[in-house]
Amino acid sequence: MAAFSTQCAIIGFLHLHDIAWNAMWFSFAGIFSAVTLYALLYPHRVGTYVPTTSIICLTDSSVTVIDVECGRTRSFAKGEISLVKAMRCDFARCSRLVVSGRRHGRHYRAIIAMYAELPPLTRVAEILNQSVFLEIRRS
Repeated sequence: MAAFSTQCAIIGFLHLHDIAWNAMWFSFAGIFSAVTLYALLYPHRVGTYVPTTSIICLTDSSVTVIDVECGRTRSFAKGEISLVKAMRCDFARCSRLVVSGRRHGRHYRAIIAMYAELPPLTRVAEILNQSVFLEIRRS
């Protein structure tokens, strides 16, 4: 990335008599560098859609999410969950299921599942919200 930006700048500045040429190459190198830096800082926003398999287990006291591909298990207490919602991804054409809440005095948001379409995840989010908050109201 740095070598490419440097080459663009050198090519652009070789023609010192043409200000428009210099401006074009400088803006190209700047935009390319900015986009690459953004992709390195926020890979989850720019990454391509990779389908995942998540198993969501709802118990009396918690919601447990098992990511099959990663071999990772996460647990969220029902009392700490404030909202489960489906969101569309920023750049990739996919949707994600997000749990938000408060743990140890701090707000958190965690992606628990990804899917290619939004409507099925919206339905899952509605069912999880009803299940989580129905149990809280009963106790």
